[in-house]
Amino acid sequence: MSTLFAVLSLLVIFAAVFLFGLGFFPDEDYVGPRGERGHMANKRAQLLAGSPVYRVFSQTLLVFPFWVRRLPIEGTRAFLRVKLARAGSIGGLTADEYLSVCIVSALGFASLGFLFFTSVTGEARLPLCVAIAMFGGYF
Repeated sequence: MSTLFAVLSLLVIFAAVFLFGLGFFPDEDYVGPRGERGHMANKRAQLLAGSPVYRVFSQTLLVFPFWVRRLPIEGTRAFLRVKLARAGSIGGLTADEYLSVCIVSALGFASLGFLFFTSVTGEARLPLCVAIAMFGGYF
């Protein structure tokens, strides 16, 4: 009986992962919320030419702006548009893409903190991982 439950749970896990992938990732023709003209296009081209890491992860990073643009945070977007323009349009990123980079950075820092604390202390220390994630999202 336990073997049957193990097989059924594996099938449910595979179905959940498949449905998550189907619903989470945008369509292939989605290009993101970009202004691909003039100065912003030049900045984006410079970022793609100068950063092999961004070139590799640019398509993966499109997933997060796809979901960030659905959030009702127009005030934050307007604030970030002004700040990014004053900063010289860093990499030609839009406000949604900048928020997405912050999210990816925070998730990466939290994962590294989790792995570090688990391997060194033997415990996850989740409050410290959250603090490290906030540091990663800020920088």
